[in-house]
Amino acid sequence: MAAAKKKSRVAVKKAGAGSAEGLSFEEGMERVEEIIEQIESGEIGLEASIEAFEKASGLLARCEEILERAKQRVIELTPDGASTKKVRDSG
Repeated sequence: MAAAKKKSRVAVKKAGAGSAEGLSFEEGMERVEEIIEQIESGEIGLEASIEAFEKASGLLARCEEILERAKQRVIELTPDGASTKKVRDSG
């Protein structure tokens, strides 16, 4: 049992290793997908799944920040008009 717990914690740490800061949107989403796969596969236990879920939530928050900044940049770079309205209405 102890070996299984250790394995599950190692798997979670590998998928969620490092801080969400400094990650690109793509890297963050890739890590979230890895974590989801681990949870869904059952390869990690309940406690490790909860830890993984927390990490995935933080990564998703980071990705949302990146998207919001990108959206704001597009708005700033787009002249007033129909294309600006579409960007603003999509969120």
